[in-house]
Amino acid sequence: MARAQRAGLLIVLAAGLVSLATLVAGASPVPRLAASAWVIPAAPRSADAIVILGGGVTWPGALQCQSLLRLQRGVELYRQGYAPRVIVTGGVTAPDAAVPTEAKLMRQLALTMGVKPDDIVVEDRATRTYENAVRVAAIMRRGGWRSAVLVTDPVHMRRARLVFERVGILTHPAPSLMPGNRPTPGEGLTLLEDVAYEVLATVVYKLRGWV
Repeated sequence: MARAQRAGLLIVLAAGLVSLATLVAGASPVPRLAASAWVIPAAPRSADAIVILGGGVTWPGALQCQSLLRLQRGVELYRQGYAPRVIVTGGVTAPDAAVPTEAKLMRQLALTMGVKPDDIVVEDRATRTYENAVRVAAIMRRGGWRSAVLVTDPVHMRRARLVFERVGILTHPAPSLMPGNRPTPGEGLTLLEDVAYEVLATVVYKLRGWV
């Protein structure tokens, strides 16, 4: 067999082994164990506001799944009486300027879910977690509000809570849903990637003095 053929065969074999190992890792308990070690438990309590962090918008103006899950959780808490108002936060994350902001889209949907118009406050300029916290904190200070039930996805919650506490908001975590006890290999890999991203992002935020 020619050297080039052997090299090609080795590359194909290596790629196959990597793909197999990736699938096995995704289907194993590792992603779930990593997420369980990282997330913090839910502890919603009565507060001045429920703060819902946006989770993304797609063209031509639809909330991504994470945004929908967060909004659903926040509205549920509002209905249960945890706070008299909801603050939705999230700016434009899509490259097309014509796409509505996350916060405006969440407000529109929250109204259809029974939240009263006067009970919704919109912050639609922030595009990252640190900006969410800083801008929401400014809104809350103007309103004389000091505590918040914080709603985001479970893996993001640790970093988000650290940032909100850093800017002076007493926060009570109320994460949205996580994948089930037996996620598919694809869900498992996504979960593992999300945990790795959050660990790295938290380190970066620490170095910048944001947490």
